[in-house]
Amino acid sequence: SSRGNNRRLVLVIDDESTVLDISRAYLEKAGFAVLTAEDGLKGIEILRENAAEVDCVILDYTMPGMGGRETLSGIREIRSDVTVILSSGYDESEVVRQMDDGSVSGFIQKPYGGAALIERLRAAGVESR
Repeated sequence: SSRGNNRRLVLVIDDESTVLDISRAYLEKAGFAVLTAEDGLKGIEILRENAAEVDCVILDYTMPGMGGRETLSGIREIRSDVTVILSSGYDESEVVRQMDDGSVSGFIQKPYGGAALIERLRAAGVESR
């Protein structure tokens, strides 16, 4: 694989560039490879280009334009099995109630720190190798 030492690849989809930068820093420090997208359409495009390699998607549920739910449908069309963790500033019960079809593997409340992010990935079965 062109990823060097076969690191797990995480795609972060979020409309806030600071969230993308911070998430990338946390994830790379923990040994993951990272791709980022600033909106749902771009995220789906990147996933399509890297469909076989992406191990996990961290998806901002509340983005302008193509929202989390719509983006998730697009993700599932490409990879029905990929781990998806939703992130949102909203309360988990609010978001999860709207996503009750079992299509997500976890939820992380914003703003989040590095330890919480890595813990959430591990809980969903995604370990850095």
